[in-house]
Amino acid sequence: MFIFQMEELPLQGNAYGKTLEISLYNQVFVREQTYAKEQRAQVLNLCRERLDNNQICFVVEEDQGLTLWSQGGKTEPLARFLTNQSIQQIHRGLDVRDRRWRLKLYPRCFVGSDAVLWFMQNFNLTREEALDLGQRLMDRRIFHHVLDSQPFQDGYFFYRFYQDES
Repeated sequence: MFIFQMEELPLQGNAYGKTLEISLYNQVFVREQTYAKEQRAQVLNLCRERLDNNQICFVVEEDQGLTLWSQGGKTEPLARFLTNQSIQQIHRGLDVRDRRWRLKLYPRCFVGSDAVLWFMQNFNLTREEALDLGQRLMDRRIFHHVLDSQPFQDGYFFYRFYQDES
């Protein structure tokens, strides 16, 4: 699942024969699923259901099919920490540096337990929410375990941001 945050962007379109104008300022959207182009009617019905519940959604036609995007979605309340701005804040806030373990040097990495504490202190999360956020960031390929052998853990495990790869 991919999440993005839209800046100020007035959106105009038609729904149920009515012209809509929506401000998408600072809204978080979640890519829920991609469907085959043959499922167009089903995807549009799903989007209509969300609109009926006052939830903004849209369908994007791509080469691989139709992708349904909706506001908020299943990842709330942690979705607000998965925006580009929050990710850059996390990157600046964590102690990223070269570290040694058993005589091996691991460049530009941080410690999982330090990240959990940072998430808790800076985002006011519980330990469980901080662990969940760390795993979600790994799932979205923001960072990874230096050996790609561990899920996100609250311990002395090294993780590296993909943007810091050599």
